Amino acid sequence: MSGFERRFSPVSDHLDPLLKNKLYSTEEEARYIDWFDFLEFLLSFKAVQQSKEYPYFGSFIWREETKRFMFKMIQDAAVGEGRYGSSISDLFGGDAKLQETAVIYDEIASKSKTDFGRIVPPSYIYPLIQIAKQGIRVSNYEELIRILQPKK
Repeated sequence: MSGFERRFSPVSDHLDPLLKNKLYSTEEEARYIDWFDFLEFLLSFKAVQQSKEYPYFGSFIWREETKRFMFKMIQDAAVGEGRYGSSISDLFGGDAKLQETAVIYDEIASKSKTDFGRIVPPSYIYPLIQIAKQGIRVSNYEELIRILQPKK
């Protein structure tokens, strides 16, 4: 398919500017990228729920600057807080289905190999949901790991 050769995330590379230019031309760039990456994550997550097969992992897997926003949104969905928390949970059929999908997603992501030295897809969604349910909020992977590692 023309235009998709040798691209790390070909759908992202084409969809990102299209949505930005057509629908969000006045949106601040950083805020737009947060939402775009989260949209891609939701599409990837929903694909796992629907097919339980390998989803499309887009630009959200390697763009570090959007991780803080994604962590917040996933935790909001886990506890039904924030402006979109319950809507995101509802998108997946409620809390039980959200958690079930997270387990499958993490399993698929953990089996995914690093592609050309890039970062692998996130395989920590279920633990992130679990600690959010305990009232613990984190903003990055390092904080999550510190909490999950047993105290010595």
